[in-house]
Amino acid sequence: MNKITITVIFIFSLMFNTFVSAAEVDMDELINKTPPELQKQVRQTAAKSKEVAETLQNMYQHGYSKETVGNFLNKVEQYQQRGYPVSDLTDKVNEGMAKNVRGQMVSRALNQMAQRQEFASKFAAQFASKKSVRQQIEENVKEAMAAGMKKEDIQAVGSMLNQNMQQNRNM
Repeated sequence: MNKITITVIFIFSLMFNTFVSAAEVDMDELINKTPPELQKQVRQTAAKSKEVAETLQNMYQHGYSKETVGNFLNKVEQYQQRGYPVSDLTDKVNEGMAKNVRGQMVSRALNQMAQRQEFASKFAAQFASKKSVRQQIEENVKEAMAAGMKKEDIQAVGSMLNQNMQQNRNM
């Protein structure tokens, strides 16, 4: 193997070895590391998702602030209540940790994701009643927005789709 391949493998092994696997998360230890005002939220959210427990453990290891952890927990609760994929949040936080992104920037990214999810969910509900179809529309809308497409443009596309659907019904 050449030096570049070995270096890449080494870097990836370092990145992945710094993260805790879900099987390694001790809930009592996690609660003890949690500021008192967030402990109830941690119990509720982490108990429902090993991904959340794992991500919280990693956030503490990377020194994220109480505010960043609290924002993450608030978003997780919101996603759990509305049936949104919590893995979107945990993936974004883990991506931020892997890139050594500051907590404030992670919080901003989570807020943007939540806004996109809300918009995508409402948008998809206009076009599909079947859950799997709605979820696919939501994913497509979120990806389009993450790539830079504006809400107004997506709504314009939606209006055109509605017009086409109505014209097809009238034929």
